[in-house]
Formats: sequence, C-alpha cells, structure tokens
Amino acid sequence: MPRKKIPTMKGLFIILAATLVIIPVVYFFLQGFPKYEFMQNGKKGLIQKWSPGEKLIDFEEVDVSAIILDHINKNPEKKEEMLSELFFVTSDNEKKELVHLIEKADLTGDKSEELIVIFFNNEQTIHGTPISIAIYSKEEDLYSLSYEKSLSLYNNQFNYFIRDITGDGSLNIALVTHGCGAHTCHNYIDVIQYHNGQWKNLSPNLQMASSEVEFKDYNNNGKEEIILTGGGVASVGAGMQREKSEIYVYEDGKYQLFKTEKESPFNIYYLVLDAHNAMLEDEKIRALRLNTKALQNPDFGVNHAITERDQTRILAYAGIQLMLIYLDRDPPDIAPAKLVLGEITKKYHRYNNPYIDAAHTLIETYERTGDIMLSCKKMEEVIRQAGNEANFLEWQGYATESLPKEKICPF
Repeated sequence: MPRKKIPTMKGLFIILAATLVIIPVVYFFLQGFPKYEFMQNGKKGLIQKWSPGEKLIDFEEVDVSAIILDHINKNPEKKEEMLSELFFVTSDNEKKELVHLIEKADLTGDKSEELIVIFFNNEQTIHGTPISIAIYSKEEDLYSLSYEKSLSLYNNQFNYFIRDITGDGSLNIALVTHGCGAHTCHNYIDVIQYHNGQWKNLSPNLQMASSEVEFKDYNNNGKEEIILTGGGVASVGAGMQREKSEIYVYEDGKYQLFKTEKESPFNIYYLVLDAHNAMLEDEKIRALRLNTKALQNPDFGVNHAITERDQTRILAYAGIQLMLIYLDRDPPDIAPAKLVLGEITKKYHRYNNPYIDAAHTLIETYERTGDIMLSCKKMEEVIRQAGNEANFLEWQGYATESLPKEKICPF
C-alpha cells in the first residue's frame, strides 16, 4: 500500500503564502474595481487607482470630472455611494471626500433631473486646491458631462441655492464661493442657467473683497438683484478705504452693475472726492454742501493717513470747487469766489502748495475773459505742471479712491 505524502515545511510555507496573496485579491475584486484615491504621496495631487498592477497617475494629467462621471455611470442608482469612494488628501495629510455636494434638479426643463456635483479639481495654485462645479445630464440610461466650471482659486467655503432668480420660469444655480488669499478674502458669485440649448454664467467676473452677499427682489419685478457690500482690502499697501455697496440687476441676459453706493465720507479727503464727483454729475448743491463742510471742519477725520501737507492741498481744492460753483451761476457770483480765494490763500499757502497758484490762475483768467471753461482748463494746466507736488496724498495705497489731479477741472 503506497504511503501518503506528508507535506514538508517548505510545502506548507508555499500554501500559506499563496493563501495570503489570493484572499486579499479576491476580496478587493469583490469590492468593485477600480477605486480611485487622491494622494499626497510626497508630491502634490496624485491619483492612485487601486487595482493590481496600476501605477500612480499624476494628478495634473487627470480629468477629475471624467473620473466622477465614470463612477456615476457604474451604478447610477447608487451614484452617491459610488462618489463616496473618491477621496482627497490635503497638504497637511487630512483626508477629505473629493465631492463636496451632490444635488438633483431639472435645470433644462425637459422633465429629467440633472446631477449637480461640486468637487475639488486639480488646478494648481499657490493657495491650495480650488473647487469646480460639474453638471451631468442623463441620456437614456447614462449620464454625460454637460457643463463644468472652476469656481474659485481657493478651497474654502461656498454657499448655493437652486431657484428661479431671473423671473423667466427656469431654475438657476446660484453659488457664492468664499476664498482667502495672503491678505484678503473675496466672495465670487456665479449664477448658472440653461437657456436656448446652452449653459450660461449670468454673472461672469462678479466678485468683491471682504463682502456680504444678498439676493433679493427689491423692486418686485420678479427678478432678484445681487447686492455686494464691503470691498475693503486687508493689506497695509492698500491704504485708506471705505465700504461700498454694489447693486447688480438682471438685464439683457446677464447681471449688470446698476448702482454703486459708497459709505458716507469720514474725513476731508472723501468729502472733497465726493464733491468732485457731484460736480461731474452736475449736482452743484450737493458739491456746495460737501466742500463747505470740509472748509468749516479742516480736521474732520484727519489721522496718520492724511498729513498736514495733504490737508493744505485737499482743502485748497475744496476752495477751488466752491469758486467754480460761484462763477458758474447765472449771473456769476464773483464776490464770494474772491472771498474763498483769500481764505484758502491765507490758511493753506504752505508746503509748496500748487493749488493756491491754480486758484489765483482761475480767478485771474475769469476776470480777463469771462469764460468759465477756459478758466477751469488754465487752472488744470497749473496742477498738471506741478507733477507730484499736486498729489493730494503724500502716500496713497493701491486701493484708495483717487482724486484725478490730471483732470481736476470738474466740467
């Protein structure tokens, strides 16, 4: 009777090793390949496909929206579960789901719901990884990519809603993406609509720094306005600033700026700036009030941003605007114009102030010619020739509103 072979230690080791290899492989195949994961792995943004023999894929070379579509179409009835298989690993090794949001809505009016997905994309920026929105439309049993847009430069917060804000009966996606750079945070507004067979962004390039955003139908016409309030840049180099509100209305197929409302003047510079703008709009009564307030309150709001040298120029120009208002009356009111000239000459003929010479040129030209426009232009020439001495602010930040010395004549 032949003897049974007893497995040797070598044979047992081979059987054990084979078992350890086969069981995980079978397990992973039962879990449903392929499975993607975004990895840091020593280099920003790599995708690894978890299947036997797959190599690492460079994140920059991958179409993320296509990977999402692939997962959706593997099992459309369980698309949320399929998308939960996608992850992103941040630079500090924090693991996050790749997909921020999944929503369903009939955006095209064809009684079939689109799939709206917001996700991290693979654009490389110095501030991190931005997010994108993709809209997938269903055709028969499969989804296809219908629209895609990168939302902002930063992977911070966002808010959204889906409703008809344009008053035409179709749904809009409204997204407010909030992102911060080195100094300042911004809100970016995207209003997306499907119209006449095309996807459109109704609010391209709409954004404001340090802002609050409101959607509201203020004039009860069925269309919601977009109101942005803020605008301050949090940087030392930005300089003196004030808050503003911008109102955007929906007209001619897109959101357009309707009106800008600025914070009330809080120092003499903004009083005179607003007076200049009032003169440009032929609002002489308002300009008269603002310039008078500046001359009667020469220290109003003055701090380190406005030097004594700056005061002389700002207030002398307030006097020039008053002179122009008096000379432009019918009949011309020369006497109060000369009184203002005497006052600003006495108080502000310091620090090599070119606006005093300009004021004298204004009155002398007018007395000689009686031509207000010619007199104003001669005054402007004196300022232009003064160069940097005519700057209202000795130091002005890049975000500070400017009084235009090159076009100082407000007519």
